Amino acid sequence: MCPSCGNGRFVVVGEDSEFTYLACSNCGFTNYVPKGVRIYR
Repeated sequence: MCPSCGNGRFVVVGEDSEFTYLACSNCGFTNYVPKGVRIYR
């Protein structure tokens, strides 16, 4: 769940050697997590 709008799901928008980058499909809020961390949908 998005911490910004409380709705919508994160979709992966990119990644590099260290992080996976996510964006909320509802409000566009972006976040990133260290690679290897499981993302719960």
